[in-house]
Amino acid sequence: MNLELQRDSQTTRGTTGRLFLDGAQFCFTLERPPASFGEEHPCIAAGTYRVVLYESAHFGRMMPLLLDVSGRSGIEIHWGNYVSDFKGCIGVGASRSTLPDGSPAIWNTRLTFDRLFAAIEAAQSEGCKIVIRDPPPSMIRANTASMETAEVA
Repeated sequence: MNLELQRDSQTTRGTTGRLFLDGAQFCFTLERPPASFGEEHPCIAAGTYRVVLYESAHFGRMMPLLLDVSGRSGIEIHWGNYVSDFKGCIGVGASRSTLPDGSPAIWNTRLTFDRLFAAIEAAQSEGCKIVIRDPPPSMIRANTASMETAEVA
């Protein structure tokens, strides 16, 4: 199975994107800002990573893990609503919005995660990889901007 994360915005408040499964949009994503903004636990570098399931000590259950992330370990895909819920990991949700302070948020994350986990689990025998693409340069900015409120069908 092929996952593709197309980041669509990076600001000092967070990194937003869309996750595609085998070419079809599946959900929205949320990550920390990039290291270039001085982030302590930045989003990982764009690139291609293998995804496996492993027993996460943090969550106490099987979780998707990205392998061979340069200089990093324990990068998971998981649920959470706010940038502060992630430390370099990728959050998934069915909808997204901008909070009053300008920070991005994602919603319906547990259900979205459960659906994604089931797809990754079913694909383990064939293997799974994720390609992460950064947003266009015009969407990387130190200031914050509102995003549209959106949902994935």
